[in-house]
Amino acid sequence: MKKSLSLFVAIQMIMLIFATAYAEEDFSLRNGVRFGDTKAQVRAKETIPIQRSGDNYITTQEGTLAGCSGFAISYYFTADNKLEQVLWNKIGMPNARVSDSVYEKLQKALKSKYGEPLGYTNGDCYSVTTRAWENAMGWVKLAENHGGGIGIRDYAEWDYEYQPGKHVKIEIVQMYSISRGEESHSIAIGYKHFTDEDLAAAMQKKQEDNQKIINDL
Repeated sequence: MKKSLSLFVAIQMIMLIFATAYAEEDFSLRNGVRFGDTKAQVRAKETIPIQRSGDNYITTQEGTLAGCSGFAISYYFTADNKLEQVLWNKIGMPNARVSDSVYEKLQKALKSKYGEPLGYTNGDCYSVTTRAWENAMGWVKLAENHGGGIGIRDYAEWDYEYQPGKHVKIEIVQMYSISRGEESHSIAIGYKHFTDEDLAAAMQKKQEDNQKIINDL
């Protein structure tokens, strides 16, 4: 009887530990914006004025985010009007010194909130990506086809599992461009909600794409 009671208590303690580890019931963005919110809900919560909008997005004017000025936010929605991605953008920084300072401040803040980044080696990022990384790679590939001049200066990424099976991919990307001897630097932060099933599908697609490359060699 005592052994059964001890086992029951132990199981309860383990369950309590896991419940504490996933104490965040839902992932909250700035001003209480949450994934799954509608356009109307995001508009009501966002304090920076909206500059433009389309069928699947809302973009604010530039404002101060996390103590850094000059950031605009884009909110992206599914076909049934549910928030699925968020993108912060700061463009037009004149040199690496200014850009590095902003990047280091934000990367440090993200690290303190979400832990150590996943790591980025040999150009191989996590299977799930946000618009921050995807847009950056789009610009890099476009530049490669037209003589270069655009590149990624720094990058960090996180898989933040706030509830079992429910994740948010977080990325910060620092880019540079050089045109006619003039530099311009930018920083983007991306957030994307995904599930274990989404991750499995992304990993499968990545594996299939890699296999296609191998098969061609």
